[in-house]
Amino acid sequence: ISLLEDMFIAKVVATEKSAATKRKQSSSEQLVSLLESGRSRNILILLGKLRLQPEEVLQLVVRLDCESLSLELTAAITAVLPSAEEEKAILPYKKSPQLLDPASRLACLLSQVPRVRARLECHEIVFSWFTELDTVCTRWVVLQSACEELHASKNSFSQLMAMVLAVGNHLNGDTS
Repeated sequence: ISLLEDMFIAKVVATEKSAATKRKQSSSEQLVSLLESGRSRNILILLGKLRLQPEEVLQLVVRLDCESLSLELTAAITAVLPSAEEEKAILPYKKSPQLLDPASRLACLLSQVPRVRARLECHEIVFSWFTELDTVCTRWVVLQSACEELHASKNSFSQLMAMVLAVGNHLNGDTS
């Protein structure tokens, strides 16, 4: 009898495990996708690399915190922003975002942020401002130095330009 009880209990446990697995499968089957499969896969890859949920990404975008939202992360999020076509597909969806797959949920949440693309582009400018400023300042110093050299050698430069003009005229003399 104990052998029968052991066999019966094992079947009940196995049945409970298979029922739980079926519930998980049915809940994942109920998730709605509003994006194309390739686009959805790319967004899921990004979410996997970031190890963040769509709601956490939304909070990063809303806060635009320089410490937690790096330049690379900003560029990555900008790359997965919903396009105009995707926003048209997302707009009619009025149910809970929790019923969407993670990629569609991220697209849905980001599409609700006003001027999200402009916000992220401004955030990128904040990060790259000092790098760009250094580049421009370096080029400005070179240009200023060249102008000073040109001004100092005013006569020599005028003579050089006169010779270049004379050579050009001589070369073009036979052509009409």
